[in-house]
Parts: sequence; structure tokens; C-alpha cells
Amino acid sequence: MKLATVRLLAKPSEAASVVTTLTKAGEMIFLGKESGRMIFLGKEARYVQVETGKGAGWVKKLLIAR
Repeated sequence: MKLATVRLLAKPSEAASVVTTLTKAGEMIFLGKESGRMIFLGKEARYVQVETGKGAGWVKKLLIAR
């Protein structure tokens, strides 16, 4: 991750409910799904579906590193 914490969302949307907050120390598995292009506050956002020890959900693609 590029930030100290990242929100794991229930759906690929900024308005979705937060499943949990992830830290840099946590691991995530990419589940092979990526959202389409979405615009939020004038900026493009794409999300990837992941599974972690704290649950499954969506994170912003630009906030994670491979």
C-alpha cells in the first residue's frame, strides 16, 4: 500500500460502506476483478476486489502497489 491505512469498501464506490481499515502490514489477495472507470469529484477512480484477513471488498487501485 502507498498509504499507512486504506479503507476496504463493500462495493467499488466511494459512497459504499466501509468493511474495515487495512494497514501496510496486512496482506491482500487480488481476486481478479477490477471495476470499470468511475468519476468521483472530477477524478477517475478504479477499484480492485481483494480478500484480506479482515474480510473481502474493494480498494482503490491507485492506493495499492503490487
